[in-house]
Amino acid sequence: MDSRKCTKCGEVKLLTEFNKDRFGKFGRCSSCKVCRAAYRKANRENIAEYNKRYNVANAERNSEYHRKYREENAARISAREREYRNNNKAAISIRKAKHRCDKTDRTPAWACEDTIGLYYETRKALSDATGIVYHVDHIYPLRGATVSGLHVPDNLQIITKKSNLSKNASQVIDY
Repeated sequence: MDSRKCTKCGEVKLLTEFNKDRFGKFGRCSSCKVCRAAYRKANRENIAEYNKRYNVANAERNSEYHRKYREENAARISAREREYRNNNKAAISIRKAKHRCDKTDRTPAWACEDTIGLYYETRKALSDATGIVYHVDHIYPLRGATVSGLHVPDNLQIITKKSNLSKNASQVIDY
């Protein structure tokens, strides 16, 4: 079986003792699994801090790329979405009906529908006055993975469309 020398410890080991790396010589990393594990353990905090900074920078770069792409290809995206809506009317209807049913099922008899209506009226007035699209959002999602909220005034908030869509029907927790 093939072997190679680890660049860290200098020992000659079997190729199975090295992690796969499609860019490395022989398709393996230059340092053995034991040396890489020791390095990661010794530099755990530094690696975590680097990953955090990298992920933030990468997210900002991706966000900017996608924003620019959507601006440059608005007509094409709009046509694709229109085609999707035309070809998938049944699926869209099912999804909307499910949401309406969930909202009905999650609205208790004691909920004050007048107060809930005020949220929607205020949202419309804000959108009309500012030109910014606002949504009435559930703080605790009606169909959350870990927790489900109710369709009651205490669980509603008015936020911008962008903020609402970016949270992807999840609960945003600020500590």
